[in-house]
Amino acid sequence: YMLKNADLIKNMVKKGHSIGNHTVKHKTMPKLANKANFDEFVYQIREFERNYYKITGKRLDRIYREPKGEYSYRTLSIVKDMGYKTFFWSADHYDFAGNVSKEETLNRLMTRYHNGAIYMLHPQNKGNYEALDEFIKNMKKLGYEFGLVKDINY
Repeated sequence: YMLKNADLIKNMVKKGHSIGNHTVKHKTMPKLANKANFDEFVYQIREFERNYYKITGKRLDRIYREPKGEYSYRTLSIVKDMGYKTFFWSADHYDFAGNVSKEETLNRLMTRYHNGAIYMLHPQNKGNYEALDEFIKNMKKLGYEFGLVKDINY
C-alpha cells in the first residue's frame, strides 16, 4: 500500500502525521514468531522500514500495530526488542468492505468515543475521509483533544 501510494505518504509526513509499522505484507505474525520463520518475521518489520525510508528519506516512528490484531506474547516481545511500542485500536467500526458511507462512519465514530480512543479506520473507505472533518469538530466541541500515538507514554 505504501509503495503504491508514495505521494500520500509524503504528504502525510509533511503535514505532521505519524506513520507506524504494520508489516510489509499484513501476515499473521504469531505464526512467524518461531525459530523456523524468524527471518520472515524480521523481514516483515524491516522491509516496511526500508520502504518508508525510500519514500520519505526519514526514519519510521517506532510504533507498531499487529496485522489483524493477532498477537502473542512472543510477537510483542520481539517487536519490543526491535525498538517498537505496540498499540492496538480501542474503537473499530468494521469498515473492511470499503463501502461505508460518511453518515455511517460518523454515527459509528460518535457512538464509540472515549478518553484515549484509538480508532481503526481503513484507507479504502471514502466515507471515512468524508466524515473525519465533522467528527473532529464534534469532538472538539465536546472538549476532546487529538494527538499522535507516538506521543503516548506507557
